Parts: sequence; C-alpha cells; structure tokens
Amino acid sequence: MDPLLWDIKRPLSNHERSMLKPPLFKTLWDFLPAKSDFQSSNALLDHYFDQLNLAEGYNLDLRTHEDVVQLIQFLKNNKTLRCELLHLKLTKELGALLGPAQNSAEKAIELAIRIWLMLTPDGWDGNKSLENFVHDIFPRDGTDTPGAMFPTAINAYELERIGGFDIVWTDNIRDHLSLFMNHGQKELRIFHLTSFLRIYKCSSESHIYPSGLLDETERAIALILPSTNIQCRKWIRKAREEDSLDLEAGTTAVVNRNLESYEFWRPRLLAVIEEYDRTEPTSLKQWAVDKRRPNQRYTFWIAATALALALVFGLIQSVTGILQVIVAMESH
Repeated sequence: MDPLLWDIKRPLSNHERSMLKPPLFKTLWDFLPAKSDFQSSNALLDHYFDQLNLAEGYNLDLRTHEDVVQLIQFLKNNKTLRCELLHLKLTKELGALLGPAQNSAEKAIELAIRIWLMLTPDGWDGNKSLENFVHDIFPRDGTDTPGAMFPTAINAYELERIGGFDIVWTDNIRDHLSLFMNHGQKELRIFHLTSFLRIYKCSSESHIYPSGLLDETERAIALILPSTNIQCRKWIRKAREEDSLDLEAGTTAVVNRNLESYEFWRPRLLAVIEEYDRTEPTSLKQWAVDKRRPNQRYTFWIAATALALALVFGLIQSVTGILQVIVAMESH
C-alpha cells in the first residue's frame, strides 16, 4: 500500500516512518532523504506531524497524507493567485477536503503554508498572491554597515552561558533570530531545519522565496552555531540529544562574518550583538567566565581575592583570639 494513502492519525513505527519519508518529502520539498541524514529527515517529519497536530482544531476533512499532499500541490500551482481568489478556487476544486466552517479554506491554506514553506501567513493581505506575500515579509535591509563584523566571541553557547539568553528552536523561518524581551528574560529563536535550507535552495520551486534568502539563512545559523568552536559543538550535540533538531548547517567550516553579506538577517544579527554587549553578568559564574571587558574582569577578581583574604585573615584572628582566651583560662 502506498504510504501516502495511510491515515494521518495512524501511529507509525520507525520502519513505517522510513517508508513514508521518500514519497512525502519528494512531493512536499522536491528531494529524497539520504539514509545518512537520518536525524535530519526525522526532524523534517516531526515538523510535518507537528503542524498536522496544531491543525486538529481546524476541523478540516484531511484523512490521508495524500490529502495533505493534494492540498499543498494546489497551493504550489496557484501561488500567483490573489489570496481571495485562492480561497474561492480551493473551495470549488478541493471542497471535499475542507470542513463545515466558513473559514475552512483559509485554515487549509494556512496549514499548507506552515508545512510547505515553514512560515505563518500572519498579515497576508487578501489582494496579494502568496508569492508576493512571501517576498514582502523578507525585505532586504538597506542599512550601510561598512566593515561591521559578527564577533567570533558570540555563539549560542556563549549567548546562553554569559549573556543569559534562552535559546528556543523554531521551525518558522519568520521567527529566525527574533529576540524577545520579557521582564528581564531574553529569548532568542533559531530556525533549526537546516537540511531543508540546504536542499530546497537548489530546487526549481525555491523562487517562492526571495533570491538568496535560504542560503543566507543557512549562513546566519552557522554564525550562531560555529563548527570551529569546540564548546559550541558540545553544546549543539547535547541540544540534539534533548530535542529532534536538524542542525547540519552548523557544520559549515567557512563562515562569512562580514555583516554586509547579510541582506535579510543583518538587523537581527546587529540586535543580538547589541543586546549581548549590553548585558551585565548577574551571577558569580557569569562574572568568572565573562571575558568581554578585561578591566572589569580583573577588578572583579581583585575584589574577590581581597574579600577572600579578608575572610581568611578574619577567621585566623578569630581562631587566635579564641585560643588566647582558652590558654589564659587554663593558666588560671
């Protein structure tokens, strides 16, 4: 039986997941997963099922994986239609896949976009096509930053250890490198489905994205997750053990740190640098390992040493005083 005809709610064994990947990935993203990319392909399949789970409340009549593929293929074939016309055409041609709700066409298209393009359609103007919308939400930055470089000292490991950032993995490209601040808590989101970026940028379908976006996103991930940093590599390995992550881009050996080469992500990279530089250590451990400001670090160690010596000498004086009292009492 064709795996695409399986029920989308059917629990799958590891063997069945392996059977589903080739036909599903070929139709969704135009590639066949390699056996060596086991973890990467698992992360992509998890993304697919996660989106289906999120859409359970949409009450769509999607029963098999073939239904989902049919929906996404419809979207690919009509990506130049205005949003309003797209809804009408979907209702007319694939109405059997939709639910009874009035907004079921809108929800079905949202699900297809989440799975296929790995982004949310928030803010999609009804007068724009999907292709125009995707190009609009990823504008090229015109800021002039001659000679600005992304510091080698900044990576996900140091951002978490010294900067106090919470690293949150996302499968929404729109959220990549987004920095959220809430009551002193800092959350940095990083897109992790890097095998998708590496493979889909070579597909004939990739022009749905602005030219160069997927390649630049892969390079921006490699900036934050450098393969040349041993501690960062260990940190990535631990993260992959804890979550179903696809972080193959971090293995890129050569990384361009010149921010002029990042047209799409430059503003967010600059925001990360600024917040990291602005952050002051809040714990003894952070003070001990923070090497950003040598003068402050030396001052900290001098003060810590002076405090330790004061405590030691104070303890010695106290013990000496007690011993003198004991000796005096015994002599009497």
